Amino acid sequence: LKADAGVFNDLGVTLATNTQTVRQWNDQSGNTKNFIEGTSGQRPTFRTSVMNGMPAVRFDGSDDRITNTSITSGNNATFYAVVNYSSLPSSKPGILQGSPATLLLSTGGADKAIGMWVSNANRPWGRGVQSNSTQCNISQVATTAASTNYIIESDYNGTAINQSVNGTASGTVAYNGTLRSWTEFAIGRQGSATWAGDIAEVIAFNTSI
Repeated sequence: LKADAGVFNDLGVTLATNTQTVRQWNDQSGNTKNFIEGTSGQRPTFRTSVMNGMPAVRFDGSDDRITNTSITSGNNATFYAVVNYSSLPSSKPGILQGSPATLLLSTGGADKAIGMWVSNANRPWGRGVQSNSTQCNISQVATTAASTNYIIESDYNGTAINQSVNGTASGTVAYNGTLRSWTEFAIGRQGSATWAGDIAEVIAFNTSI
């Protein structure tokens, strides 16, 4: 997903203009994994010229999100997100969360099969949950700042979950090479904690890159 293509105010017909809400954000990979938010009050907004002159999708820090419930998950994975936050309104506002079927945005720790968020200490963080429900939390190393653009990567390579920020290694944690299914995938929120700021791009692979 990238904010300079396929961001719609409705169900894929009318491209969103500046400050309009986003109902559908279309997958650019060719896999037609489009993201949709059906509840009008929980839709993020489209903003132009906000990150290096490029557009982004803005989340309100309260209840915004956009989701897909048919992602093809795997035991290995790599996620990239281009983000900028204005504030950290909760203990760990979410960039993305993947959960098993019927558990979209569950607040249960073991239901967050994969996740990427930032702690209220300004540190990128996240998790992988093994198929036996063991939670493997990435160590918090890098420190970020508000109103600053970042590329955050989380790579699940079969033995470790490694996180990097702007290409520099950050936290890590070992896991046993299995992950609970993450077929239900949300952007801009994890559990009940919503991102407060902009997300310009999200790339998800069901293999380690």
